Amino acid sequence: FDAKLIRDSLSPEFQTINMLGKATGFDAVTSLFKRAVTGLFAPFHVRNYVSGNIQNFEVLGPGVFNPKNIAIGQKIAYNMGKGKKFGNELIEVGCKKMKFSQVMKPFEDRFSGDTFYNADFDLALQSGSELKSVAGTFSKSRAKETAKTLGLGQEAIPFKVGRAIGQYIEHQQKATAYITALGQGKSIPEALALTEKAGFDYRALTAFESQIMRRLIPFYSFTRKNMELQLKTLGENPQRINQIMKFFEGVSNTDTLTDEERQALPDYLKDQITIGFGKNKLGQPIVAGGFGTPIEQPGQLIGKGLGDTIRKISSTLNPLLKAPMEKAFGKDFYQDRP
Repeated sequence: FDAKLIRDSLSPEFQTINMLGKATGFDAVTSLFKRAVTGLFAPFHVRNYVSGNIQNFEVLGPGVFNPKNIAIGQKIAYNMGKGKKFGNELIEVGCKKMKFSQVMKPFEDRFSGDTFYNADFDLALQSGSELKSVAGTFSKSRAKETAKTLGLGQEAIPFKVGRAIGQYIEHQQKATAYITALGQGKSIPEALALTEKAGFDYRALTAFESQIMRRLIPFYSFTRKNMELQLKTLGENPQRINQIMKFFEGVSNTDTLTDEERQALPDYLKDQITIGFGKNKLGQPIVAGGFGTPIEQPGQLIGKGLGDTIRKISSTLNPLLKAPMEKAFGKDFYQDRP
């Protein structure tokens, strides 16, 4: 918050945009949209969990799937969510034993406040929110807040529960990456750096990105960090992307789609991972596609030409901006049809 205060002082022009966003209700509606998508819907949390595992694999390799590393990562995330102190019990990290508290203090100091949910929903800067946010999930004060806002407020019980689940998933992903890196012989600073590479620091954005781009594109922070990760993986460990693709090919029934049927798929499905599941009673292929994995995103944003790329990026715009634009152009940006 000190950094934000200094940044706003150095860049007052963005503070004007910030005030306009709040005064017009633009930020409130955008926040409600983002909170609903990222908190209330189970598929988003499932996608986040799968995506986190893929990101960890791209940065650290197959060690992230070691059941011991996953178990320690889940324990760390649970303790952080409950606000429990880390004890001095010994844990096995790679081939050495370390004190839990010694391993965890640097991790907690670094990552306790930089999840997507903290960075994108500025709770502590709003009047009284810092007190509401520490109230128990089902406390009397939170029940009053839920009733007062008809369950739509940032601190209402449904959103508090969704945020807690989301933060647990993010913390366990980062903790698993951290423990895996330590087990590979990395020092604590090196392990923290690799963890940030896999799990993203959503606070590390410029003023322009924070004040402009996140308003234009609601999920800009993830998109921007993930595109960077995918390009680096493609350059440094392209075999890991191939291994992920092979996994999905292995799951799919490759005999379900003929070349003609593949060509008949909508363009938005061709740009994503698709899995065939046989055919229905009418002989039509059953296809699942668009799993929201990190490796699918480049294909969802980069088109066949400049015009196609602009269309794809436009499909990710804030609904408050996208809906009137689609109406004006008479076109569904995502599916590229009237």
